[in-house]
Amino acid sequence: MLNHKIRRSGVSRPMGAGMMVLILLLTLAIAVCGLLYWFEWRPDAPGLLARALDDSPGESGAASSSSSVEPMSTDPAWPSPSSQPVPEPEPEPEPEPEPWEEMVPECTPQSKAYLNDAVFVGDSLTEGMVWYLDTPLVAHTGINPDTILSKKVIQLSDGSKGTIREALAEMDPGKIYVMLGANGVGWIGKDNFIRLYGEFIDEIKADHPDSIIYIQSILPVTTGREAQDDGAITNAKIRSYNEAIFEMTREKEVYFVNVHEAIAGADGALPEKDAANDGLHLNAATYEKWIDYLLCHVIDPETAPAGEESEAVETSPASSDAGTDDEAAGTEGSASSGTAD
Repeated sequence: MLNHKIRRSGVSRPMGAGMMVLILLLTLAIAVCGLLYWFEWRPDAPGLLARALDDSPGESGAASSSSSVEPMSTDPAWPSPSSQPVPEPEPEPEPEPEPWEEMVPECTPQSKAYLNDAVFVGDSLTEGMVWYLDTPLVAHTGINPDTILSKKVIQLSDGSKGTIREALAEMDPGKIYVMLGANGVGWIGKDNFIRLYGEFIDEIKADHPDSIIYIQSILPVTTGREAQDDGAITNAKIRSYNEAIFEMTREKEVYFVNVHEAIAGADGALPEKDAANDGLHLNAATYEKWIDYLLCHVIDPETAPAGEESEAVETSPASSDAGTDDEAAGTEGSASSGTAD
């Protein structure tokens, strides 16, 4: 009986130990698989093992690294990857300026026929054009940006008096030349001057959308004229106003003609030999110089509104009466079409 028990006991022990080992191995395998699944196999696993193997040095890593990097050339003419310049993007081309953004440039001289469909607007300086051009003038002595929209000084077609704007409305010009300022620089502040001038330009643009509108710079005065009226009108002041007028024309999209540069002498003043006795108005030769400058400074017809090839401007019979003014006597007879006496 004892021996029998011993034999049974001896047989059962090995079987129990093997089962334990098998169970431990299975448990360990399951744990390893669980860890691999958690860290490596599941879709959002962090991949720690693969990262650790990639970071560890070894022959396979060195071989992989060496196979992926090309050997550096010993030729000094061969640039290294780090020294190759990175191409910069091509800069955007500068847009072409609009014609009104610059002063009207010099061009091939035109004949006086270019002015056949033009109208000149201004004060007594413009009135003097009557002796040198067969072109309608809508001008009046003493007119300035403060009065040009309100002062009724022009005879209209019905015989009544109207403003310069109302007289222009009776015409159909291809071109409108405007010069204002000689009567305003002395007493209208620059900001207010530009505001009033701009309002007038807005009105004639609305009335004549197809006309080419040229705004002429204020002309210089003689040094003797500068000394009068306690220096109210100086050439430095005129230049400052002209700069502001140019900026205003760019905003209004009309054309700035810098006639000042044709009339001023080397010192920036109106030469005494080119002036009338008052130092403000011009003599005959200077009027011709003024007109020649205009005919050498016209815009390209392709960039202008319609009206370049139009016939001579139509004027009402009442607006073609010429008149003179005592203040303009120094201009060798200053007159205009459609002015009041």
